[in-house]
Amino acid sequence: VRPDEVAWIRKVLDYNVTGGKMNRGLMVVESGILLFGDRCTNDDLCRFAVLGWVIEMLQAWLLIADDIMDSSVTRRGQPCWYKKDGLGVAAINDAFLVEMLLFKALRRHFGDRPEYSRLVDLVMETTLQTELGQLLDIKCDTAPLSAF
Repeated sequence: VRPDEVAWIRKVLDYNVTGGKMNRGLMVVESGILLFGDRCTNDDLCRFAVLGWVIEMLQAWLLIADDIMDSSVTRRGQPCWYKKDGLGVAAINDAFLVEMLLFKALRRHFGDRPEYSRLVDLVMETTLQTELGQLLDIKCDTAPLSAF
């Protein structure tokens, strides 16, 4: 990856992944601590933190795409990513980048672990269910009242 691409990706992640309440990611860490209790090692905590960031990245890429599809103007009190600096629909690629980076993080930190395939499947299933919900949202905009 070229340095200018790294700089762009960092900008995308800083703007879209951080800045919220981070509840999803923090709940992953807290849940892991509760489940493992005294058996929780530093390595476990690091994996919980990575998984928390993966969940935050999942949310971020889906919100980037959702904002474009819904023509949203703001997110978390600031312009939506696609509205920032006139980026427009090019932000779709940034959403895909964030999605792929979350899978890279999963593979790097869990690829050799027995739970890896289940984690990948969980992210894919969550994405599918979210995208099906988005489909309903889009269809509701144009469906006649009789469709309900």
